[in-house]
Amino acid sequence: MTVTAAEQHINDTGASTTLTITVLDEAARKGTGVVRVTTKVGLFGEEGNNTLVTLSEGSATVPFTCPAARDSTCALGVASISADWRGTVGRGKVYVGEKGLLLLEGKTGTTVPPPNSGGGSPTETGTFSSFVSGQVYLMGSLLEDVPGAFAVSSLPQPMKHFVGFPQNVSAVSLRPNGNLLYVTGGELYQAVQDPFTQGGTGTNYPSSTLGNDTLLATPCTSGSLSRYAVHPTTGEVYYQCGTGREIKNQTTGVTVVPADSLKGYILLKVGANGIKLVTDTFSPNNLMLLDTGNSAKRVDMLSNPDTSYMQRSSLRTRPEGGFHVVYYNRNTEVLQLWSLNSVGVWAGVGDYPSTRMLPTGYALVAEGNFVLDSNRNAYALVVATTGYAVARFTLGAAAATIVYDEKNRPADTGWSQWPPRLYTLVQSSANARLVTGP
Repeated sequence: MTVTAAEQHINDTGASTTLTITVLDEAARKGTGVVRVTTKVGLFGEEGNNTLVTLSEGSATVPFTCPAARDSTCALGVASISADWRGTVGRGKVYVGEKGLLLLEGKTGTTVPPPNSGGGSPTETGTFSSFVSGQVYLMGSLLEDVPGAFAVSSLPQPMKHFVGFPQNVSAVSLRPNGNLLYVTGGELYQAVQDPFTQGGTGTNYPSSTLGNDTLLATPCTSGSLSRYAVHPTTGEVYYQCGTGREIKNQTTGVTVVPADSLKGYILLKVGANGIKLVTDTFSPNNLMLLDTGNSAKRVDMLSNPDTSYMQRSSLRTRPEGGFHVVYYNRNTEVLQLWSLNSVGVWAGVGDYPSTRMLPTGYALVAEGNFVLDSNRNAYALVVATTGYAVARFTLGAAAATIVYDEKNRPADTGWSQWPPRLYTLVQSSANARLVTGP
């Protein structure tokens, strides 16, 4: 039984996160019925600190918030949540406010909680319909030697899938509520799970995959959709039309950054307080913050940290504002986590194990395209003679951990059987990607 939070840290002024309760019985069957969820700190929305939730497909969700104005115990900095299912109790934590951030970052000796294991067996099959935005997922192929038949799986469970994608997919990201977004044909869609279909005694990939997905309109004054970013609390989509063109709020239709071809802004991320992290077309290493009034503040530097070594793919919003990013010096193989606050100040958070400390036989793919989860663990594709894998780098750890490996694919997987027994493969580093939330 597991209790996980989509965002492990929230502020104490009204921010909320979503708790996911997952239940498997002693025979690894999905739990049914109701779960009683309680806490002594914080609230489950309007349900107070004690509520019942009903399991569907072995899991349930409940909102959690901890406003200090309503509950003085939120000042303690951490809320422990208990979920009771037929006498079996699972527990989770949410860190709250400034004190919670100190606890989470280990400044008082507390270690960062481990990432969610995913629950269940690594050979469990089936599909799922929504995601936890704080976790990292693998988007790969269900085909052996050619791209296509895209599937998204949790790293610990590569035989459980979210499927139903067109042949060409890019810019895949999660919203904070667990919905998945992707771009195909220059259009932005919100994905809806499609079922596999049976073909004789075998399995077929879904057809007409766009039919039930939601097209999110991204009209442009000039040019077409080039990139987008998701607001980490509201889930609103901010998108850009071309290079240096306007940046618009997809939900409201408002232009938040006017077109300016001279400055050539390129949108990277949107922060919790509405700031935009951008670069420009003239100096690829340049980084700037745009406040809500679009005043620009340069935050690039050649000193420590040399921002030319910042891994853009790893950028993740911080709940209290600003961003986290992985710093990887490919010359020295120094691997670190840095934070950039909402006024442009950099701070070192900690060191990851060196990429030299991968298990024997594994090597980083290219220069790494790291991705961060909400617990500040960094993930990257790695390769061995047996195929591709994914490594997790944890702050302060002695070595990286392999959390997914193609070599573990059971021999009896394939398309010639029903029900489906398929394994999400990296297939090639050009077609696979690690997917997470804002």
